[in-house]
Amino acid sequence: MWHDNETDKDLLGFSVHAELIKNIVTDKDILPISIGLFGDWGSGKSSVMKMLENTLQEEKNVVVITFNGWVFEGYDDAKSALIETILKSIIKEEKILPAGIDAAKNLLKKVDWLRLGKLAVTNVGIPIAKAYATGGLSLIGDGLSKFADLFENPTELAKKLEGEDGKKLQSELKGIIKTNTENINQTPQVVREFRKEFEDTIEKCKIDSLVILVDDLDRCTPDRIIDNLEAIKLFLNVKKTAFIIGADKRIVRHAIQHRYKANDLRDSEIGDYESLVTDYLEKLIQVPYILPKLSETEVETYLTLLFCQRDLKNEFDNIIQEFIAFRKKDRHSTFGFQQIKLAIGDKEGLENLAIIPILSPLITDGLKGNPRQIKRFLNAFTIRQKLANVANIGDFRNDVLIKLMILEYMKEERFKELFNKQSSENGYPAFVKEIEENIDDIDNYIQNFSEWDKPNLKKWFKMEPLLANIDLRDYFWISRDKLSVSLQSANLVPPIIKKVYQDLIESRTKTTITNQIKEIEKILDTSDYIEQLIKLTCDGIIKDPANDNGHAIMHAFMTEKRLGVEEYSNVLKSIPDIKKLPASVGNNVYVAGYKGTNVERIVEILEASPQSKAFKAYNLKKNK
Repeated sequence: MWHDNETDKDLLGFSVHAELIKNIVTDKDILPISIGLFGDWGSGKSSVMKMLENTLQEEKNVVVITFNGWVFEGYDDAKSALIETILKSIIKEEKILPAGIDAAKNLLKKVDWLRLGKLAVTNVGIPIAKAYATGGLSLIGDGLSKFADLFENPTELAKKLEGEDGKKLQSELKGIIKTNTENINQTPQVVREFRKEFEDTIEKCKIDSLVILVDDLDRCTPDRIIDNLEAIKLFLNVKKTAFIIGADKRIVRHAIQHRYKANDLRDSEIGDYESLVTDYLEKLIQVPYILPKLSETEVETYLTLLFCQRDLKNEFDNIIQEFIAFRKKDRHSTFGFQQIKLAIGDKEGLENLAIIPILSPLITDGLKGNPRQIKRFLNAFTIRQKLANVANIGDFRNDVLIKLMILEYMKEERFKELFNKQSSENGYPAFVKEIEENIDDIDNYIQNFSEWDKPNLKKWFKMEPLLANIDLRDYFWISRDKLSVSLQSANLVPPIIKKVYQDLIESRTKTTITNQIKEIEKILDTSDYIEQLIKLTCDGIIKDPANDNGHAIMHAFMTEKRLGVEEYSNVLKSIPDIKKLPASVGNNVYVAGYKGTNVERIVEILEASPQSKAFKAYNLKKNK
């Protein structure tokens, strides 16, 4: 089994990306700079960040700091979280000169006061703070708990707040902390003052580069993503700094749309809304760097190294070194069985690599070369493979299991249909034989099976091995746990899909939902992601059939994209009590039919419960 956490072991050949970014952020003539390390969910961004962190730490005059936006999700203020992380890291860094550490400590105290600035420094603030320092906590509650971090002990704080020291401190703080009214006008000045002091601090550190790696923005809520990006803007263009921001670009764009209310902006005087989102990103990210998807040869290499990591633990370090040397000479060929055998000779466990040439083309097409999906797919495959061994299934073929799992991953409804067909036909579904006998003319012949007439399913049928002469019963038996719980379980749904779904399900109007579905390709730029959004929506309807918005999403997909009719029909059929459906379902079905969507199956399901609000609403519309 394999975990899917980030790693500094380069099984993807991605060290080249880390090395390139390192060269940029350590070039004095290029700094300051901000780089967006963009890639799909699970594409390897965090691993590149980890490799980059390790290689930068070896540089004498470079300080590297990591900031995980998701870890600070519940923090009261994103700006303070980022500032404190940077300053506290500087204070702990052994490469920093004492003058730089002292400057960072002084600036950190002001940042803490900045967080308390909501209380405003007034003549009342001093005695309250003093009361806290001398034990009168009950007088002020939790609001000033951060005071404990400003000084080494309460006695020191009490002394600071008395006499001339207190007056000086109060005077100093007034340059940073304003009343609510003053803050409206003074924010630019405060930002300029902070940036100037931070720049002076970096100068005193006597380093060439301060590199801040920002990761896991993908996991944050849209509002928190923007809060973190706004916090980063505080530091942009400060001398000697470099920001590397790892994220799925689609999630960042969606967060901007969410924060600035996309639909309102389209109707406003701002004009070109898409340009607004693009401009925001371009001002924040000076250099976008997109991680490529893995090719078939890269997937085969990755699978080879994953199996070596699991089965050849004692030899794995040597294998990695051979892989690194191989990649320096050849960046295009597969590092596979022959190279491993040359490197370590015949070893127990080497025979397990024989399956990889079978796995790689199927996985490349089915999983789009996504490293995280590949690992999780392999884990599911390994469990089923072990079950087959324990059950002593004879003539078991790994390639057949993999092909069926690819179908399950791509299109669960077709996987279930195949299960039902083979169950009733003793493991040999006739329609599969018909299609495979016409495989050379599949584009025309498969039209006889409308639900299977999709580009990805055509490609699946053409994949080796062909299944017509294989008894599929045992393969579905070991997959029976997945016939009710899809391989695309919630934890496999990419964050961008979850965020889009959440945004849709919480929409205030049906018009907003329809407008977003009309332009869904701009957010979810692949058909696979759109299909997963439909699946997630259907799951949500099953859990809460009375929620109008779930049905509105499917209505928009059916009318605007001609998608999701079958999935929606199956959902309605699976709901035990149709009476729980809102009347809007009937209205939606009528409108969808009126606009040309084939809703016959849905109507039949509603007709089976004539007393339901949904059917009555449909009937009323129909008979007007």
